[in-house]
Amino acid sequence: MGRRARQGPPPFRSARRQLHADERHRGGPARQSPQRRRGRSRRQDLVRVDGQQEVHPTGHIYQWHRGAVSRTAVPPVVITNGPAISPDGRTAYLVDTLGLSIAAHPIGLDGTIGAGRPFLKFDASKGYPDGAICDAGGGVWVGFYGGWAARRFAPDGTMTDEVRFPVSNVTKIALGGDDGRTAFATTARQGLSAERLASQPLAGDIFTFRTDIGGIPVMPVSLDL
Repeated sequence: MGRRARQGPPPFRSARRQLHADERHRGGPARQSPQRRRGRSRRQDLVRVDGQQEVHPTGHIYQWHRGAVSRTAVPPVVITNGPAISPDGRTAYLVDTLGLSIAAHPIGLDGTIGAGRPFLKFDASKGYPDGAICDAGGGVWVGFYGGWAARRFAPDGTMTDEVRFPVSNVTKIALGGDDGRTAFATTARQGLSAERLASQPLAGDIFTFRTDIGGIPVMPVSLDL
């Protein structure tokens, strides 16, 4: 499956209203480049939470097994995202947001997460990888903070789809709907100046668009805490 960029009439809608073609490109990269303004970078916007800068590797991966929570052996990072689990349940894709990378970790039959291998490495000019999810075809959808897009990657790392947004900070994709092929995308206003918010007024909205491959059915569970 070759790379496909979504073009033509916008395939997504905002939680507020349907977007028109001219609105789709209102805040696109061409108008906003370069992203650095007044000495402030996307990375600086990303690592500040409630006025505090995240610099320490406190992002650990935990697992819940037979009523107990335990820390895995996965090395901690500053900002961790995911995890996305492959359809067969054998691979966990873990996102190192500030490290601009995603690692693929094997999941053992007992649920233990093994040592990871490099899966994807990104350039900061394309945005920082944020939330990730797997679809039923084994593809990994990733939202890009500061990247104006969500992108899908095949299990071999090839980018197959890119959906552009009229807002810069795309944070997470979820797949649902009657056929599992409706994508729901969250976005963020965090770190955007008044000037940048004026050029992307839909920042922070939830968007939807259609995908060719549906999500993975999720079994409901009940946790006895």
